[in-house]
Amino acid sequence: MGTGRARSVAVWCAALTGAWLIAAGAHASPGSADQVIVKFAPESEAGQVLSRMDLAAVVDPAGDAQLAAIARDLGERIGMPLSLESLTSGRELLLALDREALLGTLAEHLRQRDDVARVEVESVEALRLVVTFEPEGAFADMVAGGRRVTLGEVEAEVLSAERGRAVLALDSDALMSTLLARLEADPAVQYAQPNLRLRPYAGGSG
Repeated sequence: MGTGRARSVAVWCAALTGAWLIAAGAHASPGSADQVIVKFAPESEAGQVLSRMDLAAVVDPAGDAQLAAIARDLGERIGMPLSLESLTSGRELLLALDREALLGTLAEHLRQRDDVARVEVESVEALRLVVTFEPEGAFADMVAGGRRVTLGEVEAEVLSAERGRAVLALDSDALMSTLLARLEADPAVQYAQPNLRLRPYAGGSG
């Protein structure tokens, strides 16, 4: 089966499953804002490793060095740090965007600027950075010019910028969109989707 057809079948199956869940009186809600489920193509190196793996023997997927290496290599290929959360019975990997590593990389990138004096991670959870900069430099012009700036390839909102100090917050929705797009573009990935969990639908029958 061709790659395009395989992806189409995966999407069709996901849609059918969603329809069945709605009919059964349940609906999906986000499992985590940064978690994605990734299925590797059978012909890929990762797909072959997973196909040979004895699932019953994997007691702690997050601590499995081989699985962690697959997640790390994938993150390096797409330019977004990933951490392994779990392994599903369908031989999919549950991966999470590593917020701390991402913020650390962006902070180090900003520190290389001549007009930036200091960068601190204010909150990993809120994806916030505090940047101290020269009031007359190019960075000052950038944060003063609008409510959004681009840091490398990541968009951030300027929460405040005054007297040489700016508070920036990464856009989590944009991060997820970028993450999914990059995963789906990777030739080793058969499909990628946000992690959803089910909870009873209050309006359902029965």
